[in-house]
Amino acid sequence: MSGWLVAVVLFVFSGGFTGAVSAAQDLSSSLITAFRKGKANTLMPWLASSVSLWMPGEEARVISREQVRRQLQQFFSAHPPRAFRLLHKGTTSQNQQYFLGKYTDQKGAVFRIYCVARPNGKMQIVEIRITKEKG
Repeated sequence: MSGWLVAVVLFVFSGGFTGAVSAAQDLSSSLITAFRKGKANTLMPWLASSVSLWMPGEEARVISREQVRRQLQQFFSAHPPRAFRLLHKGTTSQNQQYFLGKYTDQKGAVFRIYCVARPNGKMQIVEIRITKEKG
């Protein structure tokens, strides 16, 4: 067998695909839990050391993971969750994962949630956008 074929066979049998799929499922599960329950702490293990954060009515900024946690917790306090639905998730050719969801607060306001995660040993969230839908 050629070298690349051996590498592919070893990758598959060592759980390479399973590990990647499992990480994606764990991350999407954590995102769903965080936004359904309004618990920013659920995302802490997945946040990169610095994250691009867009909040409704604010400019984008790169802040620390602890600042992201505080900002998300403030958002959840101001907009307690009624529902969250993951609309779409996918993987780019650079192995980045993205997630698009719809968040509804208890007053009926609707927000789009967009997250991007990159591999860095494990998947880490590097971008979160929360935009209020007009209506």
